[in-house]
Amino acid sequence: MTPEEQARQKIDALLTAAGWAVFDKKDFNRNAKPCVALREAGVSSGEADYLLFVAGKAAGVLVAKPAGTTISGVAEQSEGYMANLPPFYQKWSDPLGFGYERTGDETYFRDNADPPAALAPRLRIPQVASALLRPFPNSGLFG
Repeated sequence: MTPEEQARQKIDALLTAAGWAVFDKKDFNRNAKPCVALREAGVSSGEADYLLFVAGKAAGVLVAKPAGTTISGVAEQSEGYMANLPPFYQKWSDPLGFGYERTGDETYFRDNADPPAALAPRLRIPQVASALLRPFPNSGLFG
């Protein structure tokens, strides 16, 4: 198994533990659960490791890199994915609101709703589900 595959295996486990359904393209169902992650999703600027859906609409991307990668350098890649989603995906915002960069060891998170001075990626504990759900009070996920 390659280092990137090992990182993705850890990410799959973290997403699943946080209540996400994780799919490959051939089995994708964006409405299977309130939170769905699509592996290796095609976007206009390449292929995002994960495209994250909340209530059936794209909300963010997650870029996986092998352990040991300098993760702060990956921010530009995830920004490109967030801004170049094909029109056939329904989305909460354009560009997408959230970007995660994850190695087997660390996670950086960006929220485009933050003030501009705070947009630099920052290290966070990977509480993926709760962080993504907060901005969607009218999504039907809260009763």
